[in-house]
Amino acid sequence: MTVNDLLAKNIEQNPDKTYVYFKNKSKTYGEFDIITNRVANGLISLGVEKGDRVSIMLQNSLEFLYAIFGCFKTGAVIVPLNVAYSPNEVEYAVNHSEAVILITNMEYLNKIDGVKTNLKNLKNIIIVAEEIRGKNMVLFSDLISKQTAERPTVEVKPEDNISIIYTSGTTAKPKGVLLTHSNYVGAARAWNESIGIMNADIPMSVLALFHFNAQVYFSIGAMDRNTAFVLEERFSSSTFWHRAVEMNATVSCLPGNALVMLDNMPPSEMDKINKMRIMISGQTPIDAYLKIEQRFNFEIIEGYTLTESGSALFNRPGDIKIGSIGRPMAGVKARIVDDEDNDVPQGEIGQIALKGPAVMKEYFKNPEATSEALRGGWLHTGDLGRVDEDGFFHYTGRSKDIIRRGGENIGAKEVEDVLNSHPGISESAVIPVPDRIRNEEVKAYIIPKPGEDPIPEEIIQYCNQRLSNFKVPRFIEFIDSFPRTAKMSIKKHELKDLKQDHSIGCFDANQPKDFD
Repeated sequence: MTVNDLLAKNIEQNPDKTYVYFKNKSKTYGEFDIITNRVANGLISLGVEKGDRVSIMLQNSLEFLYAIFGCFKTGAVIVPLNVAYSPNEVEYAVNHSEAVILITNMEYLNKIDGVKTNLKNLKNIIIVAEEIRGKNMVLFSDLISKQTAERPTVEVKPEDNISIIYTSGTTAKPKGVLLTHSNYVGAARAWNESIGIMNADIPMSVLALFHFNAQVYFSIGAMDRNTAFVLEERFSSSTFWHRAVEMNATVSCLPGNALVMLDNMPPSEMDKINKMRIMISGQTPIDAYLKIEQRFNFEIIEGYTLTESGSALFNRPGDIKIGSIGRPMAGVKARIVDDEDNDVPQGEIGQIALKGPAVMKEYFKNPEATSEALRGGWLHTGDLGRVDEDGFFHYTGRSKDIIRRGGENIGAKEVEDVLNSHPGISESAVIPVPDRIRNEEVKAYIIPKPGEDPIPEEIIQYCNQRLSNFKVPRFIEFIDSFPRTAKMSIKKHELKDLKQDHSIGCFDANQPKDFD
């Protein structure tokens, strides 16, 4: 089944049922179908063909949803771009994916003005705005108003490609995870069955649509259950419960640090009158877990997923072991393996390997990384874990050089490559350090070049010009030499054991109120 089939099924069953709420607007399944038909026909009129890539750089909005599903109906492959991307990161993703269309708004267009001429395959830019300002630009509103509402006749099959989502890895450049319609539908159904989403539920998503979670579990998951969902522009600890109560939301998903932000808010009557029954989360501090559940009267369901796997491991309502990442989701198989891909004994630590309906097709244009990740027919996650005597999986760390800051994964090498290009830096090593709000923060150890004396603020500014803001080191510490292996690799585990001096190079000491 394709995503288009799911939408068509809802149109046949109940076209007047509300599909999505956003701010003060709502759209029924029937209205949503007509608008996305118009968007699809508009894309086709611009020359978009099945298999073409379309980049989308927008904040959460109805237009983002229209763009996604309009692409699906043409058989185009969406390339969602993180709105925090720097111009260089946009250039890389658009060029690497060979995108022919970019859908964005004026804010992000202004941001990438300097690299527009470098986007080699781009034929048109579609602007969510009131007016255009250059050639080869089209107003998004024209795609809706000037096209027929008839459904396109493009044949789209379950095995057809649906998206390329760029994810941080251990290499300098992000890898493009290529997924299919079957992956999306399989992940949404595994999510609904495992978490226990029902037709009467009203899920509320505050996470960004350019990530897999909101895009698949919430928007497509709602279609699978023929229910409505609430899309928020972003998470705000001060307004979350007001909106949840207003919309009668019953299910949501927040990182553990965002739950702590909610718990830090003053007590309110909304703590108890809300109808939230399930809060999907991850890395919730164990000492706060039961306290938060009792305060807000919902059940915290923790688990583990990644873009490459779609569905993976989760606790289930009524079957929870606090501190674990649960058991395999519906249709998923999971193992803990050693370096030779042998199963390790129960309780021992090894790499988490997965099979399931949503495991990626490949890394786009990267056969070597694909072969390594999918060897033996299993997705090798690069993350470490163990299985206990009750069959619950536990996340214990990672073999990949990844930092998890809030809801974002950051490849240390990508940050190090930018730092090492600085004229005053000889070498750098980037590691995660604990953070009360975001679980981990980015810290850079730096060896200056002889005779150079770079200052932290200038290094931060240099990184800001070349990296997404969430990848920029929050802490910088200068060091004379690195501990090394016999092969001269830096022993990062020894850096993590050093006494942490976070007073050096702290460029944003005040923690933000809201999750970004």
